[in-house]
Amino acid sequence: MTATSETGELSWSQRWTTWLRERTTVRSGREYWEGTFPAISEEIMKLDRNMRITPRFVADHDLFTLESISGMTEEAVAALRSEGFIHNGKWNAPVGPAALDFVDRHHLSELVSELTGVDVEEPQGATYIAYFEAGGHLDFHLDDFHYGEVNLIICLRHVVPDSTRNPSATVFIQSGGYRSCPLETGSFVLFDGAFTPHGRTPLAEGEEVILVSFSFKTKSRALWNVQDAPSAPPTRDEIEAAGTTIGAGAGNGN
Repeated sequence: MTATSETGELSWSQRWTTWLRERTTVRSGREYWEGTFPAISEEIMKLDRNMRITPRFVADHDLFTLESISGMTEEAVAALRSEGFIHNGKWNAPVGPAALDFVDRHHLSELVSELTGVDVEEPQGATYIAYFEAGGHLDFHLDDFHYGEVNLIICLRHVVPDSTRNPSATVFIQSGGYRSCPLETGSFVLFDGAFTPHGRTPLAEGEEVILVSFSFKTKSRALWNVQDAPSAPPTRDEIEAAGTTIGAGAGNGN
């Protein structure tokens, strides 16, 4: 997400994120969703209808082996140590030569085009992401449109203690409900971050997650058009403000 505008107004993604976080959280178990999801399903369907690609979770792929991603993993650990900063509750660090080499060596844009069925350009953005502390999480949100139409997250390392019963996972909300993707080393997800609410559930004690995220623009400019993107429902503050205004107006009329 980006910061608010100079006028203090929330962006499209921030308005949706605010609405989502008033009604959902990655900290809730599956039983919570069975009772809560029907109340938000109609709005989620509006987002689904605008997705440029269908989210895809791949647990195993020939390219993303431990050996093929080892260079990025080493680079990520070093970058997070020396240049890491906390953003939205997670650690971030810039990618370097190892990530750029991975993109070129494995023809990443061609692979993403093949997997999504949508032709994409070379990655326009990339970053290392990490979670190290117990309880660390990222609540549901939507990305700004400028991040691109396709997001690829590859798991570089996921350390899970043997005693952990519920490891942290990347999670999504779709019209079909709540989907959990327990990314392990080498597995990945492809999704449209602007129209697919996503986040990460809390880490257990001793758990560690390191990811690399790539964003892609599609070659089809038609998919850049978001003029028909659904407006976010009113937040609770907006509903309360509207009620106050109506009440004040009624009083002035007496």
